Amino acid sequence: MVTTNPHPLDGARKRIERANKHLNEIISIIQTDASEYQDSLAIERDEIKKQFSVVMPARRELPRELPLAASDCIHNLRVALEYLIFELSREVSGHPNPVMTQFPLCEIPDNFEAHRVGATRGRGPLAYLMPPYIDRINAYQPYKGVAWAENMRVLSSQDKHRNLIIMNGFRQTDITDGIGETLAGVGPDKTNVQMERKTTTLITFSDGQPVVQTLETMKHEVALVIDSFWDDFSSELAVTSDRGHTNRRM
Repeated sequence: MVTTNPHPLDGARKRIERANKHLNEIISIIQTDASEYQDSLAIERDEIKKQFSVVMPARRELPRELPLAASDCIHNLRVALEYLIFELSREVSGHPNPVMTQFPLCEIPDNFEAHRVGATRGRGPLAYLMPPYIDRINAYQPYKGVAWAENMRVLSSQDKHRNLIIMNGFRQTDITDGIGETLAGVGPDKTNVQMERKTTTLITFSDGQPVVQTLETMKHEVALVIDSFWDDFSSELAVTSDRGHTNRRM
């Protein structure tokens, strides 16, 4: 039997997979909320106006699980980037356990330049990296206009300060004639009527950006960042045979 050692960035990919599970959890929570809201609507017939009326439910707060799931999703994507810098620092420097490494997210150029200068003196989150790698990290900075990175910076900052991520919700239910549920006694002379109800729910962050689409984009872009550094690691992978020998493969 032959086994190959895992790639140094396998852990980062696992974190992205974990983030995707939390994103699917968010989608499930939103779908369940829409269904429960839709079921809470009451449709009655107004005999005076000879038309249907919809009795709206009491105001419903957004499920508290939503900001928690969003926080977990963003945290795992942030950690995937931290894994990248740690493993890249170890690969470049040869140091077995580089310390204080971090993928910076800077909103102004001066902050990133401070990290660049610090690296030349062996200090800061990029201390173990050479200039070409620092330039590549710089390309993903919020101050460069990278929207997903700015969203990560803002949202992870909210979570870091022990505040739940702020969300807003909008629900709309369209009721039309057609093949759907049978509503008993709401038609003329209290006959049964078939009508279709469809509820649309839009959940946004405090700045109005839709939660699901924003996190989908963030997940996709982080995966692209990890992939872009994949081949920067040594092409020599340790291969262990079933006889216990360890060889080097180019």
